[in-house]
Amino acid sequence: ARPGTDGLYLLNIVKTYGTIVCFDYLRAMEPQRLHLLRYESCADGTFGVLLYGRKWVCHTLEPQNRSGGYRQALKAGRYPLTYEYSPKFRRKLPTIAASGRVGLRIHAGNRVGETSGCVLVGESRMGSCILKSKVTLERVCELILERDITELVVVDYEQISNGP
Repeated sequence: ARPGTDGLYLLNIVKTYGTIVCFDYLRAMEPQRLHLLRYESCADGTFGVLLYGRKWVCHTLEPQNRSGGYRQALKAGRYPLTYEYSPKFRRKLPTIAASGRVGLRIHAGNRVGETSGCVLVGESRMGSCILKSKVTLERVCELILERDITELVVVDYEQISNGP
């Protein structure tokens, strides 16, 4: 599947990993919002999909969902999203403003060990990795800038599913 495909693609992705998503959530998604819908949290990380409205954008990978600590996935909620310079990556990147966290970015990476709590993006998933992250990051940055996206909505599958 490619970016911009219908939200039904998400249902297939999530069903593949054992969760049936409530279709009403997809229909109710705010059309001009960037959504991170997470469908699996395991020892290999927290996997999800990034959606713009009801359109699939890419796969995501974050650290394992744990309580406390800096190296963990974002908690479900709404977060301001800006586009700021990152000294570590020496370029501007989407930056997520989360309470008590600094330098939380959306950036390229393939494995959970390549993030300290940031959201990694990739075109596809293979096992515990996401692939084609650099080209996917460019596409995500372009979308955020072109659409002037200023908020990220993070949702865990448990909030909207019938369970695994």
